[in-house]
Amino acid sequence: MLLPKEPVRYEKSVYELRDFQEMLGEFKLEGFSGYVSLDFPSAQYVVLLEKGSPIRVVDLSGEQELCIHMEAVRLQLENAPGYVLVVELPWFSVDQMVRILLCDCLYENLLTDFVNFQKLLDTLEKRRCTGTMELQIGDRVHFLVFKFGIPQFSVLQYGTALRTEPPEELITMVERKGALINFYMSRDVPFVKIFEMLGNGLLDKYAELNGKRLADHMGGEINTFLEQFDGITVTDGCYHILRAPDDFREQETIFKEILHHQIELFKVSVGRRTTYRVYNYLLKSVQKDVREIFREVIL
Repeated sequence: MLLPKEPVRYEKSVYELRDFQEMLGEFKLEGFSGYVSLDFPSAQYVVLLEKGSPIRVVDLSGEQELCIHMEAVRLQLENAPGYVLVVELPWFSVDQMVRILLCDCLYENLLTDFVNFQKLLDTLEKRRCTGTMELQIGDRVHFLVFKFGIPQFSVLQYGTALRTEPPEELITMVERKGALINFYMSRDVPFVKIFEMLGNGLLDKYAELNGKRLADHMGGEINTFLEQFDGITVTDGCYHILRAPDDFREQETIFKEILHHQIELFKVSVGRRTTYRVYNYLLKSVQKDVREIFREVIL
């Protein structure tokens, strides 16, 4: 994931936990989109914010980019101050960065000084690749979106604004100025299966602890909540999903909202400690690259 270097909103060499908490509160009020980079002697974290809300926390300390939870950042700031850099971005840029985190990187850190850009485009067309190309040109990061190997459109960043253009404009810019390039292949994100595993696991445990009668009552309460979502019900102690949005980010929003409501009902009955212990146990079966996304439900 390439990080745009401008426009810089804020920069500070000694940054503490209280500064971070105050800044997040301000960003929520103003609907800020962008990223916060926090550098420590032994770690680097990036917090992606979309319209005022933290969407992902990424650990860049190792060889791979890992999604973690916000508590890790808070603990690090409690132990020692860090260096902070805040860059304000269009919300679409943040959305693309979030999507890229759940893609497979096919080409990484290619410099057009050493790679023929046109040959790269020809290769992607032959392989019928669907995905997103990140191109860092100067201090800005642009995106070129592909479907079956054909560029569909390009998104050019201009400060905190962006512009959608025909791919030819970005291709011409790359040939003229050069770029650092990553290409990410889209892949299926099994959010429906993950939600069913977590939601049904909670329903099964509730029935085990409280019996079928109370479990059926909880199912009724959940169904009342589910009336706002088309095509999702609880029947015979199990979630049934007749329809779900195609876009995984829409799926994520809906499923996390439902799980949060279910967990609140669970807590009223069996207590916070038991609820969190059960949910964290269920999370162990979730693939690592999306586990922390669903851990946010209880944080």
